Amino acid sequence: MVSLVTLITGYDYTCGAPLCPPKHPQAEKIVVRPQILCRAPVEVAYYGAMIGPIDICAHCAAPGADTKQELKKRFKTVLPVCHICDMAGKAPVVARPYGKASNY
Repeated sequence: MVSLVTLITGYDYTCGAPLCPPKHPQAEKIVVRPQILCRAPVEVAYYGAMIGPIDICAHCAAPGADTKQELKKRFKTVLPVCHICDMAGKAPVVARPYGKASNY
């Protein structure tokens, strides 16, 4: 974890770029999905990795976001969305519906 914090603070990161230079000792150990766009939602893996706060908005990464409880009854995975993104009409990020596949 300390190595990851050092990487994040020691280098400037741009969406879609490698997290560290190719010859860095951690380059083979840390996987970053290439070609990711800044407008892409926070990935589900982030929330399960426990490397940072898990109450960040899946769309804008604002802290203090909530998950919609009614969606949690229908989907196994529901990512948090902040009030601003919710009011802007951004769709909740959901996956793995219970029972039959359905539209929300």
